[in-house]
Amino acid sequence: MHETWKYYEILGIPRHSTESEIKSAYRQLALKYHPDVHPNKAYAEERFKQINEAYQVLSDPEKRAIYDQLGDNWLTAQRTQHDESKVEELQRVVAEVSDWLAAQRAQYDASKDWQRFLHSSEQFRDSNYYLVDCAREAACRRIGWGFLWCVGGVVATLFSYLTSDNVYYVFWGAMVYGVLCILSGTYYYLFPTALIRKASSKSD
Repeated sequence: MHETWKYYEILGIPRHSTESEIKSAYRQLALKYHPDVHPNKAYAEERFKQINEAYQVLSDPEKRAIYDQLGDNWLTAQRTQHDESKVEELQRVVAEVSDWLAAQRAQYDASKDWQRFLHSSEQFRDSNYYLVDCAREAACRRIGWGFLWCVGGVVATLFSYLTSDNVYYVFWGAMVYGVLCILSGTYYYLFPTALIRKASSKSD
């Protein structure tokens, strides 16, 4: 837009003109300076553009109010207002995303608290939770020792057989003890409360 254009002066109307007066002036001037009426006339084409722009502003109540208040600087103010609306829209989107993230975090924290509650309630239901864990750990160690005794008995028997000419010894005691340890350890792992009762009776 040329800063020297004066919309009311372009349409030849006073500032207090009504909408119908603005429309009437526009039609008369548009017919007078239409490019079809003045072909190949640069002045008529430029004048027609000025008339159209003046009418687009003055026929719009919102744009006309801004123009009446700011004059030729109305377009700059409109761009500033448009930029401010973009900033407000961006702020609104950022706020919505922040609220969504906060809701997701709250939901995640709630789920973690629920998991903690379930875990604690499971421990509460089983008052011997820690004792059961210790009993099963002891049962696993018993099974491990049983395997060691069995392997030791087999190795000792094999060594006796290889190093003697006619007579060799079978270490039944070590192997039987190892088997008993494995069986008892398996039983206590499956039924840890039995080991707990056994330990309690011994302590009493």
